[in-house]
Amino acid sequence: MKKIVVLILIIGLFSGCATSRYQRGDRLLKQGTGQQALKEYSTILHADKRKNGTYTDIRALLGAASAYYQMKKYDRVQRMCKIILKIDPRNAGALFLAGSSLELLNKKEIAYKFYKQYTKIDSGDPYRPLLEAGYRAFLDEELARNIRGRIRRERDIKSEQISENSLVMLYLVNSDDNPEIEALSKGLVEMINQDLKKIPKLKVVEREYVQKLMEELQLGIRDLTDPTVVPRFGKLLEARNVITGGITTSGADLHITINIIDILGGKNYEVEKYSGLMENALNIQKDIVLGILSQLNIELSLAEQEQLLIIPTQNFEAFGHYAIGIDLMDKQQYGMASASFNKALMFDPNFSLAKEKLTVVSTMSALRGEGSIFEVMASAYSSPKSGSNSASWAAGGNLSGGTLDRLNRTTFLLDLGIVPGRETRNEATQLTDYGIQLQRQKLPDPPNPPGTN
Repeated sequence: MKKIVVLILIIGLFSGCATSRYQRGDRLLKQGTGQQALKEYSTILHADKRKNGTYTDIRALLGAASAYYQMKKYDRVQRMCKIILKIDPRNAGALFLAGSSLELLNKKEIAYKFYKQYTKIDSGDPYRPLLEAGYRAFLDEELARNIRGRIRRERDIKSEQISENSLVMLYLVNSDDNPEIEALSKGLVEMINQDLKKIPKLKVVEREYVQKLMEELQLGIRDLTDPTVVPRFGKLLEARNVITGGITTSGADLHITINIIDILGGKNYEVEKYSGLMENALNIQKDIVLGILSQLNIELSLAEQEQLLIIPTQNFEAFGHYAIGIDLMDKQQYGMASASFNKALMFDPNFSLAKEKLTVVSTMSALRGEGSIFEVMASAYSSPKSGSNSASWAAGGNLSGGTLDRLNRTTFLLDLGIVPGRETRNEATQLTDYGIQLQRQKLPDPPNPPGTN
């Protein structure tokens, strides 16, 4: 992870239109002369602070944080990231840099919490896949420990702990044990989960938790037909509604059955059947999502309906290779997963989900010494978001006015362990859950610009 951070941020910093001082800082950072790069960014930040009374220039702050990282001054990296995340709590570049510096300080569990925020970052953000790669690097160990803990205290899990709007979807079972159809099942479940997570009223358990629980209990997909498994999975994963189903093919046709089981109320919803041409699998997937929401009596706004009806690719071959890539990721075969996502993009170059996963697995493959980190970053981050003073530079989540935006921002800060209040407009964010000192600390002024005392 250490080797990739500077390259990632450099490529983000090096792109886009900028003033000559930004460009000099970017160039010096790329050359590995962090101290000199810091002086360029410091000059910008001094002017920024004189003008605004505090630091507001996201680009210069992130550049300075990158320079401090290159200089191995990780405490200052943390302070810079605090300021950035108060201006823009969804700044994926700062989240990633904070997580990576914490990892190098041997605070891996805290770093994991930062990386995990990738789920709240816009899918088009160029740094989101890097956050996910950091998250996945810890995923197996962290999830295994989490799941083993749940299994040990299974008897202590009370029904009142389980949220009424929680649900988990298990894999669709294929009676023929066809590996390709099993991969298709994983791909469809991944897509269904992504859609369901767009609904604020629902608390959706990540597919990876299902995968890890199956591994810990040494279960295969066929074991999901055991009537004792469903309530146990619901309890262990703290999901009231468990979605099960089957998947079969006949010629060019695809047949799927979906059943929702309320493990607390002891209610089985009516089994729904969906059929269509295999090549229309993602249209069927949308029907399944709408069917699940209808059975759960969840009404959608017009905006939510429009979001759910977006189909990421119309090319079934592309989706098929994407599904295989997901299966290979679960098996930690990142090189082969990368090849599958590349094949998906050959069939549909605009398949954004495949692009995102390709960046994740390529990074993880390179971390294992199976590829070039530089090539991964250069291809994935050639056109990041840019802008000299925008709060969304190199990250998603534009912060605009309005009560809803302020509420969303506060919620995100709480998720990060940041204590909101009057002081959140100032320079010291309190990341109390992450081992960063609670007391307010003013960021020290950056070094003087070149040629000054």
